[in-house]
Amino acid sequence: NRRDEAAEQLEQALALAPDNPIANRLMATFHVSGPNPEKAEPYFKALADMPGNTDGRLTLAEYYLRVGKVDQGKKTLLAAASEKATYAPATRRLAAMAYEEGRKVDAYKQAEELLSKDPKDADTLVMKGRMQFADGKVDEGLTTFKAAAAAQPTNVSAQFALGSAYAAKRDF
Repeated sequence: NRRDEAAEQLEQALALAPDNPIANRLMATFHVSGPNPEKAEPYFKALADMPGNTDGRLTLAEYYLRVGKVDQGKKTLLAAASEKATYAPATRRLAAMAYEEGRKVDAYKQAEELLSKDPKDADTLVMKGRMQFADGKVDEGLTTFKAAAAAQPTNVSAQFALGSAYAAKRDF
């Protein structure tokens, strides 16, 4: 509970190394978890602008979405989706948003686009299975979850989704 001292220490670290990803991430986390989350934006932007930091744009987009700047979040995700290193996670997030907004056709289309490039993308399979399940397509969702777990047996989300699907079907 000594936020002022913590902020001072983080500011000193950034003064010594303004391009340090750890210091920027800590300062962003510090502000986003505090009473003034808007102060985190420059640190998330710094992370997004760092060469080789593939997660930076995705993190910035999630920040925008969290603080209600949905248009900026979408714009950042679209930019990330145009880059090879962040194409899949950004497109997956855009698909999830489309589904949440009721644009189910778009969401499924984006999921299929991802799966056409990598049919064993467990994270996309889990997302698609969740959409199917939410749409009442329980058997299709279960099949998709099985494919996700088979594609990547160590993927916790895939295993959890598969177990949850079996539990929902009362197939213990």
